[in-house]
Amino acid sequence: ILTNVEGVRHRDDWADLRAIGMAFYERTIRGRTSEEIHYFIGSRVMPAKRYAEVLRGHWSIENQLHWHLDVTFEEDASRVQRPNAAENLALIRRMALGLLKRHAGKGSLACKRYTAALDPAFLEEILQSGDNLDKG
Repeated sequence: ILTNVEGVRHRDDWADLRAIGMAFYERTIRGRTSEEIHYFIGSRVMPAKRYAEVLRGHWSIENQLHWHLDVTFEEDASRVQRPNAAENLALIRRMALGLLKRHAGKGSLACKRYTAALDPAFLEEILQSGDNLDKG
């Protein structure tokens, strides 16, 4: 972690830039190890250990979200190639996933999605579960 950012060119382009860091990732899957280096900027001065915790938490959330999107919506199998269409569909999938998660009913997200496709009343129930999104 570098916290002396005075000499960084164009530092004013990043609001509240206070730290620049590097994270080294190593992961082993089925006996194969891969390594990656990621660079990041931060608006808080924290020890490297704390940044590591925050980054792990962020990627944990990202990985869980991606897993749900792939399992529930088969996002990885999407053949949409136009960038704006892919972005729009990704946004719609994330919104739909959020609504499915908010619904209090039993059953997996995939089952809820399937039921909503077949039953307009259940779809309406799913959509109404998002009515209080900005109240809470």
